[in-house]
Amino acid sequence: MDLSVVITTYNRKEKLLECIASIKKADFSGIAWELIVIDDNSSDGTEKIAAKDFPIANSQIIHNERNQLMVKSRNIGAQAAQGKYVVFVDDDNIVDEKMFKALFDFVEKNAEYGILGPAMYWWHDKQKYLNFQEINFFTGRTYGRVENSSKKVFDSDGIPNVFLIKKVVFEKAGYFDEKLLNDYTEPDFAFNARKFGFKCGMIPEAKTYHNIAQKDLHGTRTLAGQFNEKAYYLTRNRIIIIVRYGTWQHKLVFMLIFSWFWPLIYSFLMLKAKRADLMGLYWKGFWDGWRYFFTGKIG
Repeated sequence: MDLSVVITTYNRKEKLLECIASIKKADFSGIAWELIVIDDNSSDGTEKIAAKDFPIANSQIIHNERNQLMVKSRNIGAQAAQGKYVVFVDDDNIVDEKMFKALFDFVEKNAEYGILGPAMYWWHDKQKYLNFQEINFFTGRTYGRVENSSKKVFDSDGIPNVFLIKKVVFEKAGYFDEKLLNDYTEPDFAFNARKFGFKCGMIPEAKTYHNIAQKDLHGTRTLAGQFNEKAYYLTRNRIIIIVRYGTWQHKLVFMLIFSWFWPLIYSFLMLKAKRADLMGLYWKGFWDGWRYFFTGKIG
């Protein structure tokens, strides 16, 4: 098996079916592939879907008996995958017809890349919003970059949303850290994979279209999300990433200045949004991040 396509989903039946419909139209010429869907204990009708409903020759759907959240679900999919490469596709995507072929052809010819993703576009207006991302280890801020150039690949500090991982990366570097649960899981995986010699990049030849409104990605969804607990993980996991992969200079500047700056800003934004209930979660994440800094243990 060359390629395993893994979709994790929770209570988004219609988006899931639209995503699968776009995958069925994709070019897999010369590629032996399978589809694995991980349903994270949905209650909107997704739990009634069977593999025969897709229909795709090599496919299965795994229904979690209880809610595991995205990271655990991705690991379940990766462990079930038979392919040499695993492509994770969030359920709110419409993939370009040539995306899988472009990713496959590039990774076959560029052995140094263990993680690859497509350029990302908005579905509603087809405007590009991401060529690669980078994290400033002094401030902890993540930047999404857009460049129009002739480069065939952009190195990236992790890849959100849609990305390919060589199965050998899992074998050498391990799976996603399930203790992180939410934010910064992709950068954490990418930075860890670098220790084993695997690069992470995004190729503009491959494209995916994010089937959500722009305000949902850059608005309150970024601050809290579908689960209120995201507020906690956003501040805690940012500190964990800096502590794990930053230099001592990064850690000094970030911990003294910016570790507390983020929950302060989020608290201000939540007051404006009349979501004061989330403020305590941001600050709890902050204190647990500091605990990790001193003890190396995730609370």
